[in-house]
Amino acid sequence: MDPAAFKSILTLIQVPSLLWAYWSFKMHENSSWLSTGGRTVFDHGQTGALFTTGVCPFGKFGAWMILLWTLTQLALVFALPASDYASIGYTHVSFVGLVFVLTLIMNWPLFTRTLPYFFLQTAVAILLMCNK
Repeated sequence: MDPAAFKSILTLIQVPSLLWAYWSFKMHENSSWLSTGGRTVFDHGQTGALFTTGVCPFGKFGAWMILLWTLTQLALVFALPASDYASIGYTHVSFVGLVFVLTLIMNWPLFTRTLPYFFLQTAVAILLMCNK
């Protein structure tokens, strides 16, 4: 695949996935992971339906790590040669796998809200590891 086209496709996948993670982790409500607001680090605040369940400060920290990793990954793809994309892909799978397992265990409503993000990240991993 043409390197310029590959980078464009990767960027086009990552932009909606970042927006989805921003919405899913409720960053628009309170993006601070430093302030617990009187709650414990693992307290989700609101409980209830799929879209109303809150995200704990640890989850907000995870959301910031998703943002940081995605921007770092895109910077690495634009800076490194195509021969290094597979190692970026393996690191990507490890990071997204960790987020997948933690959301599955710690906050089921967040996990289900974040499924589209995980599907997009699967496409990113396939692109990175299969690019020659």
